[in-house]
Amino acid sequence: MTDGDLKQDGHSLKDTVAKRYFGQKEVFADLCNAFLFRQQRLLNASRLRPMPTEYNELILNADGKYDSHKRERDLAFQAFTDGDRGYALLCAEFQSTSDNTMPVRVMLYDGLGYAYQLKSRLCSEAGKVLPISTMVVNIGSQEWRGPKSLHGMFPATDDFVEANVPDYPIKVFDPRTEDVKILDSLCTDLKSVSYLFRYSDRGDLLSEKYQDDSMSYLGGYGIDLVNVCLNMRLEIPEEGRRLEMCKAVEDLKAIGRDEGIQIGIEKVAANALKNGMPHNVVEEIKGLPPLRIMQIAQEI
Repeated sequence: MTDGDLKQDGHSLKDTVAKRYFGQKEVFADLCNAFLFRQQRLLNASRLRPMPTEYNELILNADGKYDSHKRERDLAFQAFTDGDRGYALLCAEFQSTSDNTMPVRVMLYDGLGYAYQLKSRLCSEAGKVLPISTMVVNIGSQEWRGPKSLHGMFPATDDFVEANVPDYPIKVFDPRTEDVKILDSLCTDLKSVSYLFRYSDRGDLLSEKYQDDSMSYLGGYGIDLVNVCLNMRLEIPEEGRRLEMCKAVEDLKAIGRDEGIQIGIEKVAANALKNGMPHNVVEEIKGLPPLRIMQIAQEI
């Protein structure tokens, strides 16, 4: 099942925790200010209002009639100026894998968003619509490698394509490759979340980043996000829903050591089984449960 299928079926736990985390207005505004507005604090969280994320798409079927298909984007906010004037629709799509169809998907969502505005007369001026900006946020365990524009999806481009086929670039926020100036300009725990994604496989760099930065923290929703998306096991402190990053780094080191010890034990057990040592003897010496001994035996 693809990531797109997971979205349509609503079964993706990663999507659920991402929507809950970035659905916090302070976090979403922080992302927009750092990433969209390039480190300018132009958007205030209090100027955001959640918008509908479900649209109906009409598709012509073989009988010449139109079928209605529901399309749902992940997150959408309407941003207002200080004068309570609608400014733009700011949206986000969360991806745990690099989707090669993402430019078309974003283009479809944005088109349906403009159609919704015309139907609902969201803009006070007749025939006018508010601009839509959609960010693709990579919450996967690997760097984003999908195309970042419609032209990037074509097998090849030439002068005709460049001149006559409108491109549709998309903005991808990928903590692993984003400029560190953007990450360092974040003001919420999205900064800590982003660095956990960036250095999830480089504990030394993560430790170096936070060894003298005890003020950086993770909230409960941020912990849920990295635990689910990065398969971490950070625990929320009993005294509150915040975890200092220096403590989180130490916890990750301890988890890594425990996992390393466990892997070492299992390698020794595998060698013992290869050399003909009985299962019950390996179990007794290495302290592994019988089921795991059987699994190792099957693997070798």
